[in-house]
Amino acid sequence: MKTIMSWIHFICCVGWIIFWLLMVAKGALVFHDDVIIASIALLISCGTGIYLFVFESNRHLKELVKIRTDNKILQAKLKKLKLQKELSSQQTETTETENPARRHEQLADYLIPVIKLMKNGRSHNDAFKQISKELGVRYQTVNAQCTRNLGIQTDEFTSLVNRNEIKSLLIRKFPNKTNLIEREL
Repeated sequence: MKTIMSWIHFICCVGWIIFWLLMVAKGALVFHDDVIIASIALLISCGTGIYLFVFESNRHLKELVKIRTDNKILQAKLKKLKLQKELSSQQTETTETENPARRHEQLADYLIPVIKLMKNGRSHNDAFKQISKELGVRYQTVNAQCTRNLGIQTDEFTSLVNRNEIKSLLIRKFPNKTNLIEREL
């Protein structure tokens, strides 16, 4: 609204200056005290109008530049947040796809179910395959959880299960889970 008023004031002032100059050029204005006072008032008004027009225009330009700068900053921040979110989701997908074993607990999810299957007459290969399918992991992951992560070979694991000596190894490896081992095995 102020800008429109500034434009109107500016146009009126320019019109009055042109009118005044034409009247002076034709000799229609005689310089009396009243005409001089009116001319000074007109010039002051025109000067003020021109000053306000220029000042308002500059102020609006500065505000526009500030708004554009703020907009660019917000866009950059939004872009950064989107990238961070995208990277985070990609890392989550990568972690879940590449190493799903991290989602499962060694004792409760791998060892105890495999041992129970083997005690029910399944071979270690069949038990590893079944648990890998149930957990959605690779056969090698189950094998590693039942052998390498315990510090033993596959034949040692099979032998300990068949001789019912696996429980003592598990209690040594997982002393804080003794109740679970005793209850499940």
